[in-house]
Amino acid sequence: MIQARAGALVVAVVLVALQVVVISDWRIAGAVIVVPWMWAFALGMTGQRSLAVATGVVAGLLFDAYVATPFGASAILGALVGWSASALGQEGVGDLDSANWWVTPGLGLVTGFTAPLVFVIAAMFEGRFHLYQNGLVPSMLVNALGFAFLARPLTRMALLVTSRLPREVR
Repeated sequence: MIQARAGALVVAVVLVALQVVVISDWRIAGAVIVVPWMWAFALGMTGQRSLAVATGVVAGLLFDAYVATPFGASAILGALVGWSASALGQEGVGDLDSANWWVTPGLGLVTGFTAPLVFVIAAMFEGRFHLYQNGLVPSMLVNALGFAFLARPLTRMALLVTSRLPREVR
């Protein structure tokens, strides 16, 4: 389990660094895909609730430390995404090998669509009412498409990092 935690944390740090340095400059309709939120989803799909929630919080705090967002809002979102995805992951809903190919991307689509909205609600509790003033809907759509596209590869990476892949695939 220590190896899974260390691997998940290393990937979270790398994804936050990529988000801050590279991905934040790629804008589609003025919106950015937030990959650290997606990592909490991918870990949750492996069914490991505590790992998904803890990594979502750490990745969120690291992300909030580098960008001008309310500190802790991404951590709250990471915890919620990790917890909700792990509930589905424990039931085997998004299992990459036995579920239909579109289930995990479909869950990613829904998660990506609701994540910016939950982020704005979490930011409101900190008194920040100006986030996404004229761009919440484009952000929701862009993140939905990005999460749907990245759901399977990142979930496969989460399975690999946490040693949850079947032996013949490793």
